[in-house]
Amino acid sequence: MPPRRNGTQAQVVEGAIPLPQPGEDIAGVMAFAVEHIADPLEVGDLARKAMMSRRTFDRRFRGVSGISAMRWLLQQRVLLAQRLLEESKLPIDEIARRAGFANGITQRRHFRRYLGASPLQHRIKFRQQRTPCA
Repeated sequence: MPPRRNGTQAQVVEGAIPLPQPGEDIAGVMAFAVEHIADPLEVGDLARKAMMSRRTFDRRFRGVSGISAMRWLLQQRVLLAQRLLEESKLPIDEIARRAGFANGITQRRHFRRYLGASPLQHRIKFRQQRTPCA
């Protein structure tokens, strides 16, 4: 119920108060996660950042992105690792660290799940595709 003012003068609101857009809070958390991808982030950390319970955060995140927050976070890590494998000569364990994986073994497991190849296989294949045939 809106607050009422005593007296006979009508209450006037000087403009509409903007309502948060659906997913706006989630978008901010997604941006934060991408900026801090190397940190050991977990879904509970993201829920706290959004100032939501884990359950509410999970539900809203899935509503905005179509997938769970954990799956999205893993996909972001794999995408970053993929880009680093293609664009740098960094060792695979360093790429795993920069992408937020605990170690190269964990990175390899998720890389295979999402891309069907190990990080080393991906790097070799990518380099072969970029090398012109002579």
